[in-house]
Amino acid sequence: MADVVGSMGLNQTQKQEITQILRAHSSPPPAISSTISALAADLARCDSLISHLQVERDEIQRQYIDCQSLSAPIRCLPSEILVEIFRICWDSFKSTEVESSSSENEIFRLARGPLLVLSQVCIRWHTIVFQTPVLWHDVLLDATLWTGQDLSHRTAMELLQAILERSGTHPITISMSMASLNRWPYVPALALVAKHLQRCRVLNLECPYSDLVHMPGPAADLSCLQALALACWGPAPDTESGLQLLQTCPQLRSVDIAAFGTSEDIASYALLPWEQLSHVALRLSMLPIGLTMNMLAVALPRAPTNSALHLDFYFSQLEESTGNPCHGFSFETRISELIIEVSNVDSAAQSATALEYILPTFALPRLKTLTILTSEDSTEFPLSWPGPQFLSLSERSSFHLHLTALHLFDVVISDAEILEALAILPQLKAFTVCDHPTSSLTGASDQIAVTDNLLTALTYNEKSPYLVPKLNAFECESMLRFDDSVYLDFMLSRMENLDESDTFECRLWWKPGYYRELDPIVFRRIRELCAAKDLTFSFMEAEKKSWLD
Repeated sequence: MADVVGSMGLNQTQKQEITQILRAHSSPPPAISSTISALAADLARCDSLISHLQVERDEIQRQYIDCQSLSAPIRCLPSEILVEIFRICWDSFKSTEVESSSSENEIFRLARGPLLVLSQVCIRWHTIVFQTPVLWHDVLLDATLWTGQDLSHRTAMELLQAILERSGTHPITISMSMASLNRWPYVPALALVAKHLQRCRVLNLECPYSDLVHMPGPAADLSCLQALALACWGPAPDTESGLQLLQTCPQLRSVDIAAFGTSEDIASYALLPWEQLSHVALRLSMLPIGLTMNMLAVALPRAPTNSALHLDFYFSQLEESTGNPCHGFSFETRISELIIEVSNVDSAAQSATALEYILPTFALPRLKTLTILTSEDSTEFPLSWPGPQFLSLSERSSFHLHLTALHLFDVVISDAEILEALAILPQLKAFTVCDHPTSSLTGASDQIAVTDNLLTALTYNEKSPYLVPKLNAFECESMLRFDDSVYLDFMLSRMENLDESDTFECRLWWKPGYYRELDPIVFRRIRELCAAKDLTFSFMEAEKKSWLD
């Protein structure tokens, strides 16, 4: 190649001759025309060589990249790791809220759009995606699928069939909701899913009771079912269908019910296998107060000993009558965990009375954990602490013997009220409380729960009795109005009185807009304690956590 290039252009003698003529501004030599033609030909030859070399370089570059990619770390990952990466990719997508729900968006979700994209990377990824049943184990059929045209209905059914086939014999999760205005396209999907119930671990159904007739009935094999979420409406199921199919679910442990309907519908929930459940959630938002009490009358006596119960009260239920609408109702239940969630609180007056209405309804002689919070739509109106009602509940339930955890997330409570409550809870091991800043909606000024007074009262002192001696976990969402040294003294005193195998746990969340740095000396000491594994400590913004995680 060098010889070819070297033979083109002017030789040394010609170069010198041309240079001299240019400097002297002399007339061109007679052979200049032929010289120009020869140089033009050489330029054309060079352009051809450059094009050829560029093609060769591009090919070598491609080969280089291909060979280099062979050593990329991702090619060395075992298939099991890739499956886990693909699963995380799919889980993050399916949990993302779609800005505008449409049949097209839901078709994309049902088809596992992100997995289909990954499957096009290479043959290996394609094989992993389509031959790994765990990537196809969850069936998501949104109501929007049944509101489109017939073509989308057929597409949804074809995709559903494909998903069930690709999931093989792997246990599956089924989530189905029906659009109430377009019912019949949904029924074939329900019938198809019913054929695979024998390997269903989690079942979420939102449909009329009448559609449950398309399920296999009492003879269905639901031996794998572990969790059920049910939102049904319409006439109550008859004895040959509906909830009776759940009588043969030996592994069923968790039930989440959104209650609708009449008193007869509510009574049908007695068919659930209550004796084997460990967790029950009752969404009572669609019931008037009378039927809410009927639902509690069905659920609470049947809830097994040491199970967990999550009750979601809709505040409008509590306003339907003058006085306390729950007056006259009393339920004793032997559950070990109770979560009280209040929804649709949109005024200070509502937040002031909600717990006053609810707490007198219960007697909880086996309760170990009590959690109180509001739903996301009600956080602007935290609940007022019902001191007398809590003390009365504590007395009739004997909380001093067995309550070990109290979590007050969206409750306005003063340090004096906290001390009053903790004074009767000697078995308490975990406690959560929150500060609440001034609200333009409620007109309330700053409500500071975590004060030096509270921390001092919780600090062990040999010379005087102190509260909740068994406390080993303290969590607060704070405006950080306390003295850091007092906070450190509290933690140190608690660690000194723990068993050697135990670790004291503190979670400190700052309210948005109220961040400040902790005292450097205090923070350094906290880090030392954490390094020695004597303390578990978290310090972060409140908006980055979820109370019920």
